Amino acid sequence: MCILLSIIGIICSQNAAFLVVPIGCFLLLNQYKKLSFYLLNLLGLIAALPLQVYIYWFYKTHPLLDMHKLQFDFGFDIFLETLKHTDKYFNFLTPFPAYKLITVLLFYIFFATICFIFRKPKEGLSIITGMIFLLFSLSFSKTQNASESIFFSGVRMFLGVPISFIIFGYWAENSFSSLANYQKLREIAMKIFLAVGIFYFIDRNIIFRPHLYSSCRQPDELVAEWVNDSRMSCEKFYKMCLETNSNLVVVDNWMIEVSYYAAAMNHRFKTLVPSYERRTWAMQSEDTTIRDYFIYLPPGEKDMSQNIPKYINIAKINEDPAAYLIKTNGHKVFEILKEMHVRISEH
Repeated sequence: MCILLSIIGIICSQNAAFLVVPIGCFLLLNQYKKLSFYLLNLLGLIAALPLQVYIYWFYKTHPLLDMHKLQFDFGFDIFLETLKHTDKYFNFLTPFPAYKLITVLLFYIFFATICFIFRKPKEGLSIITGMIFLLFSLSFSKTQNASESIFFSGVRMFLGVPISFIIFGYWAENSFSSLANYQKLREIAMKIFLAVGIFYFIDRNIIFRPHLYSSCRQPDELVAEWVNDSRMSCEKFYKMCLETNSNLVVVDNWMIEVSYYAAAMNHRFKTLVPSYERRTWAMQSEDTTIRDYFIYLPPGEKDMSQNIPKYINIAKINEDPAAYLIKTNGHKVFEILKEMHVRISEH
């Protein structure tokens, strides 16, 4: 059962590996002499594999639905390059402004040392194994797929690390629970950790708050807009739709507040993100719809004089952001977008 749940957990989120590896090592050290341990884990592996095989087959046969390709580039050179920028990739994992990876490794060493001192070698070895796995994971190029933004932070791939510290903390605490002054030590440690946690929670909110809501039109950044700003943008495009007798805004840029917030706030116009649309039902509905007009938002300063089908009429209706009104003349929206070389995700 453990191996079954572990594999399913890793399939759902690779963060689970930071818990599975040390806990798996602990179970192995305690059960390695029992044949039933290996048999049950083998059965769990067999039970879990069909799900992974199905997922692999599905994306292999539907490549356009695979929006986030797996990055399995691996090597020692990647490891060395990652080490140079660990403060960026671990940017929100620790409260300190620098030496973030070192801080995380010190926690591993701290918990392992306590276990070894109080003669809990299996727990200590399991924690060390978890630390080695963390360093091993830095050899994959995926760890470098990050930005300075809290909404696309590299720490999203290491969320299992602080959760694993809960297990390590339990092992460390349990190792010296037989001491006469155990309760007093436990209370002191809890108060210290609580005080440090509250202080840095307040401190980090003060530091990061001004940077959380910068413009969502920054290239290669995924950030958030204030709700009022999003509402104003949606109202602006709703007004355009009314003036042009259009009911669809095709978003080919990163104006998130128009593409998704409009639907969430029940605006009376439809939106589509053809290259990255997750609302499959909206794409399928558009496949069978013929419109007279729609509004197109191109990426950046795209030259709209190229790749325009001769059978449509196009006119610029807004400068910032650039917006174009397209008259379909009886053609489907996706048919027009394909001829304009706009990527359309499989649906």
